Amino acid sequence: MNQALAEAMANVIATTLDLQEAWLQSTEPTFDAGRERLKRAFGLVHQLAPPLRPNPLDQDGLLGLFSADITGADFTLYPATQADMRGGTYETKPSLEVIYDEV
Repeated sequence: MNQALAEAMANVIATTLDLQEAWLQSTEPTFDAGRERLKRAFGLVHQLAPPLRPNPLDQDGLLGLFSADITGADFTLYPATQADMRGGTYETKPSLEVIYDEV
């Protein structure tokens, strides 16, 4: 961080602390006046270090952000068994369903 930016941030912090102390003691400035002081202090910060906007990514670029070992691309899913869904052991019981093989 360069010296000018460090001084601008120190000014923002000092302004914030001064306003906090004044508001806790219920003295001036009003909220709107304090907000204007902070906007001026932050204005210098934005001149020295403007916010950077990222470049948008296409679909392949977005997919490239995540590797296969993190996303689980090599993971195989297996169907759950009755014991998995019901908990404990599961004993198969004869079905009472009537199945007509020939009509």
